[in-house]
Amino acid sequence: METFFLIPELFDNYIAFDPSLWWNNHYIVNSAKEHLAKFPSSNKRIWFAVTNTEDIAPFTKELAEILKTENRSNLLWKFSDEPKETHATIFRSTKEKAIIWILNKTE
Repeated sequence: METFFLIPELFDNYIAFDPSLWWNNHYIVNSAKEHLAKFPSSNKRIWFAVTNTEDIAPFTKELAEILKTENRSNLLWKFSDEPKETHATIFRSTKEKAIIWILNKTE
C-alpha cells in the first residue's frame, strides 16, 4: 500500500493482503486523499483483502471507503473482506482471487 500511494507510477497493478495500515500512525490512510489528488493519470489497479485482525481491519475498511468516495476514473480497485481468515491464512486462501482479478483486464 505504501508503494501504491507514494510511488504509484512504479507499477500498474497492486495486490495487498492484510496491509499494515496501522504503521506510522496510520499515515497511508490519513494521507490517502492527498496522495490520490496527485495520482498519475495512467490507469492503475489495486486488489486488497483484510481479515478481522484488530489492528488492521478498521483502517483497511476506512481506506476502502476513501477509495469509494474519491472515485477516481483511472483507478480500478477491489476490496475483499475475509473475516473467516486470519493474518496467517489470508495469503494462501485469497491469492488466486487476487491474481485472477488483476489479470482480468475487462473488470
